Amino acid sequence: MRWRRLERRSAAREVRAPARLCVTAAGFALIDRRDVLTVALAEIAGITAYKRDMLTTDMVCWEIFLGDDDRARSILIHEDMPGFDAVAAACARLPGFQTDWRAVVIPVAFAPSVTRIYRRCPGPPS
Repeated sequence: MRWRRLERRSAAREVRAPARLCVTAAGFALIDRRDVLTVALAEIAGITAYKRDMLTTDMVCWEIFLGDDDRARSILIHEDMPGFDAVAAACARLPGFQTDWRAVVIPVAFAPSVTRIYRRCPGPPS
């Protein structure tokens, strides 16, 4: 009896669709099944690239820091998300972006290779 209840419960669970990325005129959007988060390139304070060990392969991830240091928040995107390469190409337009980041982050297997690939320069003092 208990087994049947567990079986029904697991069969009734929804399969969550993976988030996807879409380039917009001002930056990009992170689109989930229920939410859309839009990010303007001008909002990005920094990007850190690294690899996550997924047992048999590595997954390239970006942690994107938004806002000022005192109110910074971050979002995580990774190479398995549809649209990642298009977002990477859009972010490459940021001044000072490290365009050879893949050559720095990817080569050594199963090493995190944490690398800061973009840091917004502070504006002139007001």
